[in-house]
Amino acid sequence: MNKDILLIISFTAGFLSLSGQSDNPYTAALDVRKQGVYSHYADSYVANILTGRRFSDSRNQFKQFFLGKYTVNGSLIYDGVLFEDVELQYNLHNQNIVVLLETENIERYITVTLDKVSGFSVYGHDFTRVPGDSVMEKGIYELAYAGETSSVFIKRTTQENREIEGREIKYEYSPINKYYVRNEYGTYRITSKKELLKAYQNSGQLISILKKHKVRFSKKKIEQGLVTAISQLEKGSGPAGL
Repeated sequence: MNKDILLIISFTAGFLSLSGQSDNPYTAALDVRKQGVYSHYADSYVANILTGRRFSDSRNQFKQFFLGKYTVNGSLIYDGVLFEDVELQYNLHNQNIVVLLETENIERYITVTLDKVSGFSVYGHDFTRVPGDSVMEKGIYELAYAGETSSVFIKRTTQENREIEGREIKYEYSPINKYYVRNEYGTYRITSKKELLKAYQNSGQLISILKKHKVRFSKKKIEQGLVTAISQLEKGSGPAGL
């Protein structure tokens, strides 16, 4: 592997092992591997991250990225190891992660092989790989809330819209978000207060919380409403259950 490529990503915090993963095969040699990167040696583990395909899509000016912006500083959990201070973004349309690679003469965008990615963070939003069940398809979801007994997931995708203006084709991307709750009763797709109440067996406590906090489930407020309602419910119920 070209030594220059190893210089493209800043690992100011190095590699950190994940808590609760003592069986991680890389943990024992973590310090040795980290020094290998700092010494600019061709570490095969880091090379794996850079084996993805080159990303080139100037036609939409990166509008398909999360929040419609260029790569920003984030973190990535790859094969059980946390990489921090990585220039990356989440391509919502193609559902892949894009890393910015820089050398002295060129900038390139490379997609990361997703089968070894368990999670990443960008713009303060945490994303995680979900194995899937009868309600949620396996894939990458934003983990909007994680409590003692409940979690809120958001599947973020886009719909591509094309407009022809003269000889030009313009591309726009409309966000499509699907909301899910996992609790002790199962997994539920949530689009309304009625479905949230059903997910919690029509809990009287939840009904009171929805009224007290004036929770709204409009298109723009459903995410905030879910997190507010469930966090307040857990705060009142404690770890024993709902």
